[in-house]
Amino acid sequence: MLERLGVPADDDQVYLVLLRNPGLTRADVAEKAGLGDRSVGRALARLTELGVVSPLAGRPARYVAAAPDTAVEVVLARYRQAAALAKAEAELLLAMLPSADSQRGEDRLELVAGPRAVRARLRQVLATAERELLVLGRLPGADAPEPGDDDWPDPGRRGVRGRRICSPADWTVPGRAVGESTQVRIHDRPPTELVIADRAVALLPFVAGPAGADGVLVVRSPQLLGVLVLLFEMLWEASVPPDRRADAGNPENRFDERLLLLLAAGLKDEAIARQLGVSLRTLHRRTSDLLDRLGVRTRFQAGMRAAQQGLLSTAVVPDSTAE
Repeated sequence: MLERLGVPADDDQVYLVLLRNPGLTRADVAEKAGLGDRSVGRALARLTELGVVSPLAGRPARYVAAAPDTAVEVVLARYRQAAALAKAEAELLLAMLPSADSQRGEDRLELVAGPRAVRARLRQVLATAERELLVLGRLPGADAPEPGDDDWPDPGRRGVRGRRICSPADWTVPGRAVGESTQVRIHDRPPTELVIADRAVALLPFVAGPAGADGVLVVRSPQLLGVLVLLFEMLWEASVPPDRRADAGNPENRFDERLLLLLAAGLKDEAIARQLGVSLRTLHRRTSDLLDRLGVRTRFQAGMRAAQQGLLSTAVVPDSTAE
């Protein structure tokens, strides 16, 4: 099934075996799939990272597959992000090609090379932003102050609305590129770094060859800016607020993560309650609370919402207290 979406044949076979036989060990999967142990191990690792297979609590590790509709949505969400990035790169290459347009190429695309020049251009963009600033990841020099940086522009103090998408490792770093008043969300793997000011100018990192200096591309092309804004908005929808990450290690959230994955796998209530070590009454209460927090009404909608927000790709830490 998933092979039609570009998933390797061995991975698809492992997924189908787990879909029909939830809770198998790695050895069980290898036997039923007719594959070698190493091949199954690699397939399980890829499927777990993709978010369509999840390990259950206890040892030896047992695995369950997400329901087919949820699995397809997870894979498609990855492809939509990759497609948006590829489209942005294609637009960037198109903007660099010679054109019969009377507008000069340097008016739409400019290369700024070298750390000092990059910081100067970034400072200029921040200082002249009037309405909105969108930041994806970190640009060179944007978060590391240098002597004389006390007057580094803070657009938020001028009423500029800021939004920033960070990786889990970067979100606690002070966001000097957007100031303290910005909205922040976390994405597992931001595909690039990006700054967009007023949807009129953007800065993209540029990595030169061995003989060149790294820098940024200054983009003013309306077509390319539209694609970059679309990419940012797609990643924003797929990201989560920091507070959802910040307390992910407490037992309550670990329970909710396991519950969400088991619901997405399509297991019956009795099997889920047994896996989590709770009563059916407790399971129903926690499920109802989880659906309310996600803002959905059904388990299918919960799986879709979790897939959109990247929650199903989070590895579940086995809980040794579960029975």
